[in-house]
Amino acid sequence: MINVGILGGDNSLAGELLRILVNHPDVVIRGICEPSLAEHDVTSVHHGLMGETSLKFCAELDYGKLDVLFVTLPCGESRAVVPPVGIAPELCVIDVNADFSEARAQDPLVVYGVPEINRKPLVRGARRVVIPSPAEVVASIALMPLAVRSMLDGIVDVVVDTGRETQLRDSNDVAKYVGQALRLVSGDSDFDIHISVNSINTDRCIELNTVIKSPIPIDNIIDIYEELYDDHNLTYVTAENMDIKEVVGTDKCIVSLTKNSGGDLRIRAIADSCLRGGAGDAVHVMNLLMGLYEKTGLSLKASMY
Repeated sequence: MINVGILGGDNSLAGELLRILVNHPDVVIRGICEPSLAEHDVTSVHHGLMGETSLKFCAELDYGKLDVLFVTLPCGESRAVVPPVGIAPELCVIDVNADFSEARAQDPLVVYGVPEINRKPLVRGARRVVIPSPAEVVASIALMPLAVRSMLDGIVDVVVDTGRETQLRDSNDVAKYVGQALRLVSGDSDFDIHISVNSINTDRCIELNTVIKSPIPIDNIIDIYEELYDDHNLTYVTAENMDIKEVVGTDKCIVSLTKNSGGDLRIRAIADSCLRGGAGDAVHVMNLLMGLYEKTGLSLKASMY
């Protein structure tokens, strides 16, 4: 069994994470650290877990007894309480809200936690992972097949609409990190990613839209995407525009590919922003780090119908 702890337990991200972990077949939760709530029932904050767990918040964690530490502290909050690599070299730390540049300055081996891009380092001994924001995850997934084939050129304008529950990042930071991730796989392509992130009046959906000039027939483009994501079990490609209800409550990302009236490629990607770039991706990464099938514990069910 995998012994896990959670650092920062009174926020909605921790609640989503617990919702998955309490039913994960290979996990034992050893502690949820929230000093201000020590000895209070976890269900006193996360009411949706009533009847699912009898865990209480604790004041500190024994890192020596953990295999995986999930960090759910808010973006911008000090990570000084997270044990450095030298103190706990065998501990896998998965931080869902850290700034990647700051994490990299402390540990140059930290992995940018988009499984569709960085599966190899995640299954080959990584110990520190930062889960990017939902906008970064969805944009990376939507554009990576084109980057791999050197099909991105010039300025790529991307619009991302997120729900009001989503932790927003500065649009420039999102574009910077997505651009860095895509350039690692794109060879000599000359492109510049511009991303506009907007908060809309919905709960937890995220929707990306972009139009890219491409003379390649749509069937061939779909083949390119399906070939790349064929062995990734949480990203799906379609020629139809799917309803957002298909992804809410799941860790799926659905990429829709169509051609507009002018023959340009329209890319639309949808996901649940509380899970993709959040709790779902954190567990997905844990599964890869621990050698499990990537969907273990993530067969979550849409709840909007």
